[in-house]
Amino acid sequence: MRQLEKIKKIIMDIYRCGAMVMVAGILIIMSVQFFYRYVMNNSLSWSEELARFMFVWASSMGAVVVTGVRGHAAIKMLDSLFPHKVNLGKQFLFDLVGAAIGVILLYFGLQLMNNTWNQTSAALKLSYAYVYMAIPVGGFGISVQSLINAIESLAECKAPSPAKNVDAGKEGEAE
Repeated sequence: MRQLEKIKKIIMDIYRCGAMVMVAGILIIMSVQFFYRYVMNNSLSWSEELARFMFVWASSMGAVVVTGVRGHAAIKMLDSLFPHKVNLGKQFLFDLVGAAIGVILLYFGLQLMNNTWNQTSAALKLSYAYVYMAIPVGGFGISVQSLINAIESLAECKAPSPAKNVDAGKEGEAE
């Protein structure tokens, strides 16, 4: 289990760093664009296109980070209706679905990349394959993070349930 935690941390750090670099790059590029457009009265032709491409990458990397911390949208009020083990089983299934979605993104993202090598962007003259590469890169990360989450859910489900402390519940009510 410790090996999986190390792998998960390394992946999270790489994708988190990548997302932060992309967002910082967008901020810098758009600030320079603002300066050139409104102070110098000479707009840059490439800045908006590059910022848009970086946003695609930042979104893809951010999705991996959100998957890793299980920060995606969820309906938590239903958790109180079911026992803890049922909720862990539900989480395990959701993690497997997330892994499947990641594999689909990986597969079709690679196909999209292959189909767009010869298409170039207008301002940067950059192949769109480099932009669409964010999809399989994100799909890979989502798959790995979801599988690690699923293994963690399964391990927690197999672990014995902690005994509930009846007195601890009464203390919380008094406060």
